[in-house]
Amino acid sequence: MKRKSAKRGAAPARPSRRRIDPRLTQAISRADADATIDAVIMFRDTGPRASAATKSRPERAVAALARTEPIEYNFFPNLGAVAVRATGRALKKLLDLPGVATATVNELKA
Repeated sequence: MKRKSAKRGAAPARPSRRRIDPRLTQAISRADADATIDAVIMFRDTGPRASAATKSRPERAVAALARTEPIEYNFFPNLGAVAVRATGRALKKLLDLPGVATATVNELKA
């Protein structure tokens, strides 16, 4: 009798894991409504870019959200990261963007 072989194909996709720094989660929950929080968010895949002048998907998503929320940001395209200063509510929306891999509080020491 002929045995059926197991189908070979792509491995099942692993569920995406977002690693959010507990200090950031705590800062968001403790912040006043108008208080701003500095954070750094890294994205999994910045997507292909046609040229240096073309924005990646995460950068376009952050820019679109910045038009409706009080967000100051600086995107680092070669790193797939963005440094932001935003309210807790806006940060929650940023963390819900597709492709977020990690996020942490940006603690600058003077």
